Amino acid sequence: MVRRQRHCPSPCAGESASAPTEVLVRQASPQEKDLYLDLFQQAFADRDESAPEYRAFQWAEDALPGSGRYVAEMGGKPVAMASFPIVDGVGFLGTAGVLPPYRRQGIQSALIRQRIADAAEQGCDLILGGGSPGTTCFRNFERAGLRLVPTGAVWKEIAAVSK
Repeated sequence: MVRRQRHCPSPCAGESASAPTEVLVRQASPQEKDLYLDLFQQAFADRDESAPEYRAFQWAEDALPGSGRYVAEMGGKPVAMASFPIVDGVGFLGTAGVLPPYRRQGIQSALIRQRIADAAEQGCDLILGGGSPGTTCFRNFERAGLRLVPTGAVWKEIAAVSK
């Protein structure tokens, strides 16, 4: 998914008026390392990412220069996390996870909108995100104005040409 940065009114095209009013998206401080990583592991408890070794990997990935870490709160309780590395004017909607009991309440969309707004403030002219077609993540990106860029290559072995 890719989006050329432009002013994106909140909400972006195709979105509802807003995320639930009790959702607050904010930057996570370095002192919130355990909170951020606990949210990461709990959000992905049903996948390989819940393994302890992924904590160190996720923290290192999110510590790249220009990266941002976000926490979303609902009713004052931390319920989601997201990363947002920026490299050479390109923002990447990185890992993001919402705790299972809080899914389908607009939190992921709020995280996406905040990162898009922050990308504009930081001068990004391109935003990228990864998601498989048909998934909730993919649909959230589309609602935020991102569009699929057809890519791919088909590699074939060429038989040796005999002389």
